[in-house]
Amino acid sequence: MVCENTLGGYNCKCRAGHVIVGNICKAIKTYSGRLSIKNLQYRAIYNDTQSKEYIELRNTLKNAIKKLYQNTSYGDLVVDVLINRIYNGSIRVDYEVMFNSTATNITAESLNTELEILINKTNGIIGNSLVLGKTEGGRLFIIKDKDECTTADPCDENAICNNTDGSFVCRCHSGFSGDGFICTDINECFTAPCHKNATCLNTVGSYSCTCRGGFRGDGYDCGGVNCSVLFCGRNEVCVKRKNLFYCEETKDDDDDDLSRYWYHCSHCCSSHCCICLPGNCIGYYSATK
Repeated sequence: MVCENTLGGYNCKCRAGHVIVGNICKAIKTYSGRLSIKNLQYRAIYNDTQSKEYIELRNTLKNAIKKLYQNTSYGDLVVDVLINRIYNGSIRVDYEVMFNSTATNITAESLNTELEILINKTNGIIGNSLVLGKTEGGRLFIIKDKDECTTADPCDENAICNNTDGSFVCRCHSGFSGDGFICTDINECFTAPCHKNATCLNTVGSYSCTCRGGFRGDGYDCGGVNCSVLFCGRNEVCVKRKNLFYCEETKDDDDDDLSRYWYHCSHCCSSHCCICLPGNCIGYYSATK
């Protein structure tokens, strides 16, 4: 359920693809229908959707259509009927019929088949006395899947909507996480996808890797510009591979703890000459020559 703040209060409503049943939002399968009532005439008062006459007609049509679907083999799964539009042409009605989402065997084709059988049995009469007239293609009724992706686009702006028979599915784009109704950008930099000598920049739905100063490459593989500026650690040597310079580990493990704190350490006058990383050296050798 989604909460909407209003002036001095709030409203709660179900997300698209759901309907309130007993104060609970339930997932639904929705189909769009159209029919014509030939023994009723459209009146100007029906243009006012708040008029008593319009409301009475809407309720009459809703109850008749709902009863029609309840008489099918899917009757127990009918949730509700929504009248979308009443317009001229005797009386023409565009509506939606909603079924419980557990009705996995319902399709527009199966509904058409059952409705045709029922209407033939009643000689085209629904409700108490509403006589069906012909609609497009000479048919007494039209029922088809409602394409929620084109009529409402209920998904998050960073998601894709896939229409299914009677329903739809929202899936977040690559680089986002969520249920499709709400999608949040994933910060890929938290997983350290770039090279150790590169910086990671998170962007909406993606990220980029850029080699640090003194290094070059695509951000996933960064080598030094040359060995004169690439300082390697103790037990490492600078080598050139594919026009890039890298620090490769050697077999000498002497004083390996120093290599974790300085770019470059080497024996000098039977001692160590250390060039420090940026920052302060605490608890180890000072930078000396």
